[in-house]
Amino acid sequence: MPRRREAGGAEGTHGGSSAGSSAENNDDARASLIQGVMQETDRRLAESGARRDPPSKMPLYLGSLMLCVAYFLYPCKMKPQPVEVGPPVDWSGALSPATHTIGAVEPIHKKLLHGPDSFVFNKEGVLYIATAEGAVWRWPGTGQPVVIAHIGNVSCTFPQQGPECGRPVGMALSADERTLFVADSYYGLSSVSLPAGHVERILPLGTVIEDGEPPLIFANG
Repeated sequence: MPRRREAGGAEGTHGGSSAGSSAENNDDARASLIQGVMQETDRRLAESGARRDPPSKMPLYLGSLMLCVAYFLYPCKMKPQPVEVGPPVDWSGALSPATHTIGAVEPIHKKLLHGPDSFVFNKEGVLYIATAEGAVWRWPGTGQPVVIAHIGNVSCTFPQQGPECGRPVGMALSADERTLFVADSYYGLSSVSLPAGHVERILPLGTVIEDGEPPLIFANG
């Protein structure tokens, strides 16, 4: 009897060893298979340049559709009312197209004055003009206009423009006509003495004119 138990025990030990070896072989086979699949996937991705399908546009379409539906179903608070249009304007007299002389307007100094954005006359009919390169011109009505001042850099000539040159967009004369006030989009408010043309900054951009008020950020006439 003891011999049989020993034999049985030996057989049990041998059977357990065989089963463990088989499980290890199966694990190794699965690991090899997974590794092989991964390597094959990497190879195919490398060959195809790792191309991926573009993302689906379906969510975008659905979102757009929902917005359209909400737009039409949402109650509108506006209540349009009919408007009665009166009789047409009587284009006669001073309003007659025959009296318009806009076609007879003749440009003056078109090649000399670039981008004139503001002008002012004095009592004698002298015209002061500001142009795109930051220059202030004086024209008495005959001959050529003459530059009397530069709001920015005095070396600026057209087509030079920008913060360095300035951009006058509004002008006004003092009561005694000895000072020309110039509003510039880059330099704020400046004064130009007449006839010397000396430029002085009065209210640069960023100046707080009154306490509690926002600073001057754009001078425009």
